[in-house]
Amino acid sequence: QVLRKELSANPLQVFEYFEEKPVAAASLAQVHMAALPGGQQVAVKVQRYGLEHQVAGDLASLCWAARLAEVAFPKLRISWLAKEFKEGLLKEMDFTLEARNATAVASMFKSQPSIKVPGIFLSHTSKRVLTMEMAEGVRVDDIESLRSLNIDPQRVGDTVVDAFAQMVFQHGHIHTDLHPGNMLVCSSLCPTASSLLQRLLPPGLTRRLPSNFQVIMLDHGSYVLLPEGLRQEYCNLWHGLMLKDASNIKKTCRRLGGAEFCDFYPLLFQGDSAAQGAAIENLSQSERQDLECQVLELQRSGKVVSQYLHFMSLLPSQWMSLTKAHSLVNSLHNTLSRSRSVAAQRRMGIFSRCMLEAYVT
Repeated sequence: QVLRKELSANPLQVFEYFEEKPVAAASLAQVHMAALPGGQQVAVKVQRYGLEHQVAGDLASLCWAARLAEVAFPKLRISWLAKEFKEGLLKEMDFTLEARNATAVASMFKSQPSIKVPGIFLSHTSKRVLTMEMAEGVRVDDIESLRSLNIDPQRVGDTVVDAFAQMVFQHGHIHTDLHPGNMLVCSSLCPTASSLLQRLLPPGLTRRLPSNFQVIMLDHGSYVLLPEGLRQEYCNLWHGLMLKDASNIKKTCRRLGGAEFCDFYPLLFQGDSAAQGAAIENLSQSERQDLECQVLELQRSGKVVSQYLHFMSLLPSQWMSLTKAHSLVNSLHNTLSRSRSVAAQRRMGIFSRCMLEAYVT
């Protein structure tokens, strides 16, 4: 019914063939295999029938519950969180936005062979139907399959972190749903010399060289854009972390908001052991002791969650999405790396390099 309404025709009138049984399904949509006239293999993402009415009721209930919770617990401020969730979900339900996001990200990586975004067929795309190039590969976190294809999981993880960092630092694009289910990896031909350089050099220096794999980025419905001022402040924050400049970190945090939580900011926001180490390494012994006492006091008082929510509510709304995205990418990178310490060190290097590139450009 959704296809007929959105494309104003029977599926077999606009596709050479259309597989009625979905090959994948999620809460918002399901994916069908199909072919365009001429034989081009495509994947068709179709929104679930009646979803708009169901979501409208659920979102109204969520916002009402958030307001009720604030009445019952005056110190708990979560209405902003419900609002963010509502706005993000409504955007994700508009597949024309996803098509634009995918096209924009494909343009960002058009000169980098190791990153691929499936092409979008706008003639067969609408608000509730998205038709894209068929993509095949193994899940990005399937380490055994990667090794069976002679693909180094560490290089794959570094490539994902590098792509994420480029999107955020240079373009201000936050992919907020970059979990393993939304990325595939496939083999690709790679000249011997290029393969050797890929092993010897960090990913930022080999982006334009052919690699023996491609990371395929799927599902571009959930993006948040950083305004130019916030993108620059994010670069400033990482500049301070890279140089272990506690003074610069604090100044950036005060400009972002939540000045009273300034000492906690790198710890709460980054969620990354390398970044945390850089943030606190330059603190004096007394400053470290004060910070430890404050953390212990929060733990004893049982106010960690409420204080964290209050802290996040003081920041620009986009930063909640950024912390979530960081967490997803960090977790995947840890899984694909030889150890968590190796992952943290390599991640710090990749983020620092991308931050410097953003400054230069």
